[in-house]
Amino acid sequence: MATPLPRILQPLIVNERVNRLNVINDTFQRAFGMQKGGSAVRTQPVRRGIYDIFDSTRQIASANHPGTEAKTIARFPVGSVPYVIPRTAEKMPIPIEELNQLRPIGGPATTIDVGGEQYLLDQETNMKQTLTNLREFQIAAMLRGSYGWTANGSDGFTHAFTGGTITINFLIPAGNLSQLNMLGAGDIVGTAWDNSAAPIIRDLFAINQAFSALCGLGLTDVWLNSTVWGFVITNTEVQNLGGTSSNPVKSLVRDEERNEFVGILEAAPWVTFHITDNGLDVGGTFTRLLADTQATFTCRMTSEIVSYYECPEPVVNPTNNKLTHEVGEYYYYKMIDDPVVVELHTRFNGLPVVKIPKAIATGTVDF
Repeated sequence: MATPLPRILQPLIVNERVNRLNVINDTFQRAFGMQKGGSAVRTQPVRRGIYDIFDSTRQIASANHPGTEAKTIARFPVGSVPYVIPRTAEKMPIPIEELNQLRPIGGPATTIDVGGEQYLLDQETNMKQTLTNLREFQIAAMLRGSYGWTANGSDGFTHAFTGGTITINFLIPAGNLSQLNMLGAGDIVGTAWDNSAAPIIRDLFAINQAFSALCGLGLTDVWLNSTVWGFVITNTEVQNLGGTSSNPVKSLVRDEERNEFVGILEAAPWVTFHITDNGLDVGGTFTRLLADTQATFTCRMTSEIVSYYECPEPVVNPTNNKLTHEVGEYYYYKMIDDPVVVELHTRFNGLPVVKIPKAIATGTVDF
């Protein structure tokens, strides 16, 4: 049973405030420019819409006999892809009477957190963090190919990387998933990477070749966790091609702030490996953003390939009762007078969009 809040924060001798969880939750959004205000973020006027597709062509113009009529050719196709931007809306009601005579979290007994001001600020900070977590979850799901929703009645939906009654699909071709039969000529990852005899370097070249055929771009980056990176650096082909008497890893740099690594192999210096074990609570369970069996291969992830769509939502400002239209993450509070309660509110409307799905390949490399 949870301890009542007044008992927790009653006057005592308190040494310090402790945070037992360091949340690193913006790895992918910063890498792809999808964070709030990022270069890949696009504001759309409404929740539902389409984007049009008009591809370049690889066709070669025909030849004609001199003095003859020009050959009639078909028009180049135009396509479109529909999208719906999902919505998140949450509120947290907090009775002020419950907070009015308490000390701040981590504060001394001689200090009173009047009206629970610091407590409310701490709660608001965590509510804001959940929206950043949601954005990161969506982008991690994009790298997996899809994610699912399970309806919880009037309480909305629960997110999951797999399963669910509703699937949010990023339209990555089936051949660019699983063992990567990208060109329809057989699986590129034919041998699991936990087998030291797997042809990992040849797999990388085959993926680069497939990207070139599918979208005209080349493989530049691989996204994986430390388990899969361990398969890579202990691989026989990686070690032999890197030089049997030297380290197969050309460089490995750690980002202390985000607890992630960037590695380059001697045998494939044209590919950047991004290694992260960061994760989030998905369905109440800590789940790494990248699975232990997964390696995601991408071309250079510019805003031509991926974007983050946001749309406005009408919100009534409780301080002046005026209607505004707020884009992306939005936070506000609302006071209720009888009894005195403050409601902390969050609103968020956003979705990552893959405009060139063939530029992403999510491989199952351990099977």
